[in-house]
Amino acid sequence: MPWLPWERAVRPLVKALHNEKHWVRWEAAKSLSQIASPSSTQALVNALEDNEFDVRWLAAEGLTHIGRPALTSLLTALIKRPQSVWLREGAHHVLHEVDRGSLDKVLKPVMKSLEAPEPTVAVPIAARKALEALR
Repeated sequence: MPWLPWERAVRPLVKALHNEKHWVRWEAAKSLSQIASPSSTQALVNALEDNEFDVRWLAAEGLTHIGRPALTSLLTALIKRPQSVWLREGAHHVLHEVDRGSLDKVLKPVMKSLEAPEPTVAVPIAARKALEALR
């Protein structure tokens, strides 16, 4: 990927996602969502668990804009932290909105597991299978 001038902003914006002020995290998530750099993927996945809904929503939108490169980090987080309701909600939004194309068959079971009555049990299994299929 060629270097783009706005890539210089990614590292400080990722740091700003940890700021105690809500508006700073919101601005950082909004900017990262618009930049859509794969280098911000892990930070945006972590931001899916922010205390503020609008920051979580912007993080999910950013992951959607990043697209397929974001899937590995997202699925890994679902395997490690399936008990996180906010993470599951954000992942559902991302998987619903991202262009799955040829990955639809791989990701559909993850979507179903996110909607299951016991997602904390179903999600890690489906996410692990999807992650293995992606590799």
